[in-house]
Amino acid sequence: VLAGSDIETANFLLPALVAASLTCVALLGVIFVLPESLSQDIRDQIRDRPKVPVMTKIRAALNRRALTLIVLIGFGVTMAWALLETTLALWANSVMNLGPRDIGLLLAYVGVISVIIQGGMIGPLTKGFGEKILVAVAVCFLFSGYGFLAAAQDWAFLIISMTLLAIGNALANPSLSSLVSKEADDTERGAILGVYQGASSLARVAGPMYAGLVFVQLGPAVPFVIAAVCMVPTLVMVLS
Repeated sequence: VLAGSDIETANFLLPALVAASLTCVALLGVIFVLPESLSQDIRDQIRDRPKVPVMTKIRAALNRRALTLIVLIGFGVTMAWALLETTLALWANSVMNLGPRDIGLLLAYVGVISVIIQGGMIGPLTKGFGEKILVAVAVCFLFSGYGFLAAAQDWAFLIISMTLLAIGNALANPSLSSLVSKEADDTERGAILGVYQGASSLARVAGPMYAGLVFVQLGPAVPFVIAAVCMVPTLVMVLS
């Protein structure tokens, strides 16, 4: 909305400045509002323990089969989502001639679904079904969403695909983080979550690294096909 509807005259500076301002607000929230997650007792235990090199912690974490699988699942889900983030605007403009305003509203629609699921539904869903089932369902939603998006040529298909993708992503992220946290003791949870987040960051490098090349050389829909294919081994790992 801030950028405008015409890609030729779009104002990309204003959205960037607003994003920077929101980040400053978030920083103030972290400093003045966010409570410390570790109790004083746990912090004292960690401080009194011998220091362990970071690579030793990473190797110890990845020696656990379940944790390794969760990290790989998170990598697959995040890499596929990074493919989407990198090429969606290019695809929407190329295939459906959408401008910044329409693409922004489409992403806002995805955000609203995420807020509804992660803000109010994820707790009851987790209690009712458990994280593993939610992750499996999420991967199925993501697979279907990427497939529909690869075939989309009109608004109906686009909305269906983005709805499936929004639900899948909103279910996957908190469920995977919860599974990771359950694999760690109180004194190592930060390190274990760090390994998981590090793998997710690496996935955000791997996805965009070839998404644009695939988009240009093989076709606008091919990145979404690749994302859908990535969900197949991811689902196998979830089930195992």
